Amino acid sequence: MTFEEKKKRIDWLSDKLNEASRAYYADGIEIITNFEYDEMYDELLALEDETGYIRDDSPSINVGFETAAGLPKIVHEIKMLSLNKTKDRDELREWLGDQTGLLSWKLDGLTVGLTYENGRLV
Repeated sequence: MTFEEKKKRIDWLSDKLNEASRAYYADGIEIITNFEYDEMYDELLALEDETGYIRDDSPSINVGFETAAGLPKIVHEIKMLSLNKTKDRDELREWLGDQTGLLSWKLDGLTVGLTYENGRLV
């Protein structure tokens, strides 16, 4: 594949992924599956890495949605960490290090951080 063909593929992937993100986050509809999104996203990352061509609106460098106006900013006492997308168990073990952790399937849409003091939800 020539550079121009790769560039066209990057443009197509960026457009499709941005369209899917808008549909999911703004309209609440899923126009492609998570599996399809992940496959396209991984291909986009590989092509961007190979060519050095990254669009300003690339899903690889932008958040997939706009936040609602008027929501209060929250500063967490403890960082809310997450993993990059991975299916590699060794990478998960390395990320945890000597810490104990609970790993679960990713659920799209909302992150919730609950704070307990002396065993009570505050």
